[in-house]
Amino acid sequence: MRKLLAGAVVGALLMLGGQALADIPDSQPSVVDSTHTFYACVRQGSAAMRPVYALDKTLGNCSTGWDEKHLAPVIPAAP
Repeated sequence: MRKLLAGAVVGALLMLGGQALADIPDSQPSVVDSTHTFYACVRQGSAAMRPVYALDKTLGNCSTGWDEKHLAPVIPAAP
């Protein structure tokens, strides 16, 4: 009975660990995943601090006087 219980516990831990490892993204993706791109609008100008707001691309583009910025994960250079 102890072996069965120990086997069930070890199996559950391995299953949980395997699921956690499956959620780790590729450490060196070859292309930028557009689903992980954050779009923002930044007020045009040269001030050190400028207003920023998030942009929902399904609703359109930035308003006049705002610059669109794409904040995406960096793709490391190939070795």
